[in-house]
Amino acid sequence: MHSLHVSIQVYLAEQGTLPPDLATVREVNDLNPRDLLDAWKRPILYRHLGDLSYRLISTGPDRREGTEDDIVFEDGYVIQGEPDAAGWLTPDNG
Repeated sequence: MHSLHVSIQVYLAEQGTLPPDLATVREVNDLNPRDLLDAWKRPILYRHLGDLSYRLISTGPDRREGTEDDIVFEDGYVIQGEPDAAGWLTPDNG
């Protein structure tokens, strides 16, 4: 999800706003379709939170959003899940 976050930041820098969806990010940044999938090969969910805030969500192995195994990446930081994953920042280490 980190590379997807970087792509969203590039889009934001170029367009001055968050993308409407991940398909737009993929198209503009010429991403591999795999970049939009989590470790379980499920689509990463994208949610606008307001203004320039957003959330990326991997629903985890149970494939259900809003459960304890979700990995949640908000505004560039892991807020739920595996904060020690390589290249991921948390509010504590960012």
